Amino acid sequence: MVSVELSKVSKSFDKKLVLDRVNLSIEDGEYFCLIGPSGAGKTTTLKILAGLYKPDKGKVLFDGSDVTSLEPWDRGAVMMFQNPTLFSNMTVIENIMFPLREQNVPIEKALETARTLLKKIHLEERGNSYPHELSGGMQQRVALARALAAKAKLLLLDEPLGALDARLRLELREELRRFAKENKLTVVHVTQDQDEAMAIGDRIALIRDGRILQVGTPSDLYLNPRSPFVMNFIEGTNFLEGYVEDKKYTFVELVIENVYHHIRARGNFEIGERVLVSIRPSALKIFKKRGGQLFARINKIVNMGPYFVIETILFGSEKLVTVETSAREAKRYRVNEIVSLHLDIEEIKVFRYPLLGFAREVEVMA
Repeated sequence: MVSVELSKVSKSFDKKLVLDRVNLSIEDGEYFCLIGPSGAGKTTTLKILAGLYKPDKGKVLFDGSDVTSLEPWDRGAVMMFQNPTLFSNMTVIENIMFPLREQNVPIEKALETARTLLKKIHLEERGNSYPHELSGGMQQRVALARALAAKAKLLLLDEPLGALDARLRLELREELRRFAKENKLTVVHVTQDQDEAMAIGDRIALIRDGRILQVGTPSDLYLNPRSPFVMNFIEGTNFLEGYVEDKKYTFVELVIENVYHHIRARGNFEIGERVLVSIRPSALKIFKKRGGQLFARINKIVNMGPYFVIETILFGSEKLVTVETSAREAKRYRVNEIVSLHLDIEEIKVFRYPLLGFAREVEVMA
């Protein structure tokens, strides 16, 4: 295992700044996930950790030692991409043995080690198979075994499950975490799948436009997002514009969208201040009669399989607000029906209105 640190790391390509003074600390033996929109700088960060790119500024430290100038093969880090880079002309066991033979390990010892690793990945019956004879999940496991054979201290995963079907991704993500913990590896796992990161990461860093926006446990990011972008990226949410009408103690009274809608929320804001209110679709409750703070008309009811989404339009502002509910509850409602929406005060997140505007704050393109 190894602890990892990026200290004020910057990187540009063709005068375009891709990483901007990134600071990041990853603990020894941690399964760390890096998420963010396409083009945010995730893969560049991995390649700098691997030594495939050198930063323009800043340092890379492993266990407190500066490795910024070290070549990839001197770092004890192995990088795996979405499609495993196995040697197509070698069998599974030969692929696993390859780094050992490169280190001049005697063939008998290399073969013994490779067979032990085959058992670890539950492919002991496929040692004589070639990569094209394996499923995508099996190929990823062979690549993991080869990384262990190379005595990797740090495993760098770039969208390792992205090419797999949905069911296999669910199975293999748990296997990845178990494999890393059993073999005492430090892992940095890049993904655009927020659910994947929330399920397997000890901690998560959200990066956007080359800057780290927030680092924390899955619960930290979900329950205490620092910005509208973080909240929306972790789980899609409803955003409503408003202003502070009154304040008392730790509460504020808000006018939402227009005079028809009033809510109370927690927050430290000034009277008259413009705010952005966020409420997750899963946290909203829908009523046929008055029972909520927002009033709306049902525009659409969508069956999502395990749950339903009821799309509503607020009176006055015509703002779209979505509600997630059970199939049993959804069957009670019809399109064009007038309803009220209830917001639990503990589920409401209030942010200062973004300086660059709402659209720029929540867009996911870098």
